[in-house]
This record gives sequence, C-alpha cells and structure tokens, in this order.
Amino acid sequence: MQASAALAYAGYDFGAVKLTGYYNAETALFAGNERVSLYGLKVAVPVNADFMLTVALSQAKNVSTSTTGDKADFLTVKGIYSLSKRTALY
Repeated sequence: MQASAALAYAGYDFGAVKLTGYYNAETALFAGNERVSLYGLKVAVPVNADFMLTVALSQAKNVSTSTTGDKADFLTVKGIYSLSKRTALY
C-alpha cells in the first residue's frame, strides 16, 4: 500500500470576522496503514487595532481498519496583541 495525503484549506475575510476552514487526511505507512484525518474551523475577530481574538474548534480522527477508531476534539482560544508591524504577543 502507498502512503497518500490530501489537504484542503479555505479562508475568507468578511471585514469584521475572518473565517478559516481546513481538512487534512493522510495514510501513514509507518503506523500500520492507518488513515489519520484532521479538520477544523477558526474564527478571528479584531477587538481593536492592536488586539485580535481567535477561537478554533478542531477534530482529529485516527480511523484504522479495526472497529475501534480514536478521536480527539480541540478547542483553542488565542489572543494576539501587536506590539509593532512584525512583533506580536500571543
């Protein structure tokens, strides 16, 4: 069996809100030909000129050939404060 991978990513800036979605799937030969997938959605809201708040929800699935698949859910909340054009605190 060959290793395979697929990645899809889309994002749009609505002005007041930035929305991003992604999907990643791959077959890992080193892990017994297991298919691993990750997908998620992220929303970024600028609070003011220097601070942006992001909230993301992701799910990782490890679907193997057996009937017991593993899955993990992730919720991420992040604040980004811009100190300058190229420097930020997370």
